[in-house]
Amino acid sequence: MLELRAAKVAIEDDHSPLDCFVTGQSWNGWECPYFTKEQGDALLKVSSFDNGRYDAEQDAFVFPCGSCGDECDCGPEVYEAIEVEGVKYYGIGAGMWIWSLAGEEDDEDEEPTDPWAGDFSRGAWHALRAFISRMWGPLDPSHPVLHRVFLAADHEEDEPTLRRLFADCLFAVREYGITISDQLRTDTTLAAAGGNPWAV
Repeated sequence: MLELRAAKVAIEDDHSPLDCFVTGQSWNGWECPYFTKEQGDALLKVSSFDNGRYDAEQDAFVFPCGSCGDECDCGPEVYEAIEVEGVKYYGIGAGMWIWSLAGEEDDEDEEPTDPWAGDFSRGAWHALRAFISRMWGPLDPSHPVLHRVFLAADHEEDEPTLRRLFADCLFAVREYGITISDQLRTDTTLAAAGGNPWAV
């Protein structure tokens, strides 16, 4: 049986954090949240997700496929209900979308859980996630730069490796005209050069 705990998730800074439940499951380093019917209805009211709908006949939340573009012939994404202790939950975007935990602060007495949470600080990990979301559209997942970022997201890497990944990302941003925020560009340029903009 799933062990659920209340949390908030977001897809980078595209919208305000959404109430949900998480289980500790992840997909490529991203959260796999579950939403109650009420939470799912609230999600549909957010502009980023208003192309979805609740299908009462299927008892599922349904969204157009977000992976193939306009020429998609693989059908919609359907997130059916599962029942836990008499309550229905819907794994909207679980295993498909790049959900991250939001609105949580680490307890000072707890050990950090981010892969690069040492001297390079947790900011580096979140910045890399931000790059993944920005590069997803312009670059195919098999592109060497994006592929290296995916690999890094699944494994603990040393700091020099992470800095090389940021340098790769900056190259891709320039080469393919990917839009990122000025702050992210400044922080990442400093990180690639050997600085630490996220030092606590």
